[in-house]
Amino acid sequence: MTMARQKGSSTKAKLTVVGGTTPATGHNLTEDQQQALFFQNKSKIVALKQKLASVSGELRSAYKTAKSDGFTKKEIDFAIALEGDDDNKIGEERKRQNMIAAWLGHPIGTQAELDLQPDRRPIEERAAAEGKKAGMEGQALKPPYAPGAPGYDAYVEAWHKGQAAIFAIKKKPEDAPELLREQGKETAGKPDDFDQAADSSAATSAEKGWPDDDQIAKRQQEPSQEA
Repeated sequence: MTMARQKGSSTKAKLTVVGGTTPATGHNLTEDQQQALFFQNKSKIVALKQKLASVSGELRSAYKTAKSDGFTKKEIDFAIALEGDDDNKIGEERKRQNMIAAWLGHPIGTQAELDLQPDRRPIEERAAAEGKKAGMEGQALKPPYAPGAPGYDAYVEAWHKGQAAIFAIKKKPEDAPELLREQGKETAGKPDDFDQAADSSAATSAEKGWPDDDQIAKRQQEPSQEA
């Protein structure tokens, strides 16, 4: 017969780990093991610090590029924070700032109170704005709308416009086209663009000491001195 445990007893069953070993720590290792563990941790932290320094440098460079393009660090950070402001903390903060500005009689406080309302734009307009932003950010074309559904075509079209804008700012000046004289356009005794380009090329050749056709032909006619 099993005897019931007396009420109020604090006796607890002792559990034993089966098939395992006690995790090693720095307190019950040999000196060599402690050193190995230390250097393993150190190496990992050093690598991460180096990676952090590299990323930090790239981040500073990106901010400098944005500044040269006319956008301050504060503006970039504000945009990033606004995208992640799911609980509208920024909107509420702006409302209180306007309220305090009004207490101080500052012109900001006399403007219409900032009261963010749900987006009531037509779905086509919202989709176009989303697609354009995604295209300009270089995101893949993945519309959040099903093909044929309202907003799908507007998103896709705007995405392509965003991509075109990226291409426009990254496009390098095209190489100067080859200058050829049009047949029948030449005028005897009157130099044209083609002649000026040829003269410029000849001048460059003379400056650099490059042989012209006459010099090459003369050398070919001279007897070889190796005989």
